[in-house]
Amino acid sequence: MEGRFWKIFIHLKSQTARVALLFLKREVDKARLQFSRIRQDRDEVEQFTDLSTNRRNSHGLLKVQQRFDEAMLALFADIHFLLICLDKIDLLLRMLQKHFPTNQKLNNILHLHSKSLKDYNDFRNHLEHIDERIEDKVSDLGNLQNNMFTFAGKRFNIGTDTENELERILDETLSALENVR
Repeated sequence: MEGRFWKIFIHLKSQTARVALLFLKREVDKARLQFSRIRQDRDEVEQFTDLSTNRRNSHGLLKVQQRFDEAMLALFADIHFLLICLDKIDLLLRMLQKHFPTNQKLNNILHLHSKSLKDYNDFRNHLEHIDERIEDKVSDLGNLQNNMFTFAGKRFNIGTDTENELERILDETLSALENVR
């Protein structure tokens, strides 16, 4: 993928398109890191939860609760940053589409992924405006059920489905730009 990316990057004549593509790839790379961190965070939370009964006996309830809170905080912070990356990917894709409005492949990518990209933005927006959601008395302010992050009654997959979609978006975008100069 790296060699293919740089070949396409070098052949784009437009500086704006090159920079947008570079930052799109960087956001995908950051999202990959976040998916990895989320898996590690979830493993820690699950391991911690499984061992909490044994740890309670040796460390005390307060220490157990503090460690659990720290693990959950890391998990939800990583989910939040993932949503920021996904939102930036959407914005950079739209920038490329505006720069190449007649590129049907780019138009198709946005059309195909527009619902999920909007959903990611909505989830990010909820977290960015948590104060307003609290005032609105939203009861679900972020929960995790398996690979689903929920907020305000909506669900967002933080597992391999979303990770695979992200890889498809990057691959499809590179394909759309392969013959563009």
